[in-house]
Amino acid sequence: MIGKRYEMRPGAFVFRPAEVVRTHRVTPRLARITIGGEAISDMRSLAPDDDIRVQIPDRFDDTPLPPIVEFQPFQLIYPENAPPSTIRALTIRALRPAHQELDIEIALHNESFLSRWAEQARPGQQVTVGGPRGSTIWAGSIDQYYLIGDATALPAIGHFTGSLAEDVTASIVAEVADAAEEQAFTHPAGATVHATWLHHAGHPSRDISALEAALSELPEPTESTAIFAAGESARMRLLRRWIVTRWPHVARTQLRIAGYWKREDDDQEFFYEEDENSVEDA
Repeated sequence: MIGKRYEMRPGAFVFRPAEVVRTHRVTPRLARITIGGEAISDMRSLAPDDDIRVQIPDRFDDTPLPPIVEFQPFQLIYPENAPPSTIRALTIRALRPAHQELDIEIALHNESFLSRWAEQARPGQQVTVGGPRGSTIWAGSIDQYYLIGDATALPAIGHFTGSLAEDVTASIVAEVADAAEEQAFTHPAGATVHATWLHHAGHPSRDISALEAALSELPEPTESTAIFAAGESARMRLLRRWIVTRWPHVARTQLRIAGYWKREDDDQEFFYEEDENSVEDA
């Protein structure tokens, strides 16, 4: 089950200077960007779906000036001479503090700001990185994971499979554009990973019947099954409803479901499922 949310201490949430070190096209529509810098060495991440905030200059070759983060109320205070920049939330694909590097992966699915930056990213371009602010960790004995989502969930899914313990099984149900977008996720010896890949033509449909059908083929989740799902926000709301209806015995604390992006015509708040009663400072 999800245990506690650990806030990263000590120190406030700050944006660290960093730069693009290298890039790699994982699949035709998924770019891996390695970001490095001395400040990365003090980053800490405890959960595979931890996210960070990346500040990217609107003119990609500019040097961003990081904002100061204040809370209550939340606000970002930029230096007067700061060039225009954009901040996006991204999942950590891998973090290597000893090597002062972290990997992020970006789905190249449209003409968004983030996609355009990832398409042209090259070594030496400057960014800043903030976070992660905290980690939500499953507690207890977990011997089975269900990992579900669209292309935007693949970095977290890959991070999950890479951090599995021995004798743990992960069942992946992932929706991508076509066969070229499928991946072979690495995992530790002794762990078992099964992947079901669903293909969509063009933009993912609002319909989740294909996801439902694939999940119906999985074994019934038990008390030691943890379920993670991420993708388009409206579809995640529908998926959460299906899961709690199909498997009513699954405790809310066994679910972690997040909306990673929204359609332009979606006027609802981002969907995000977590145990609100499990907050503890580390």
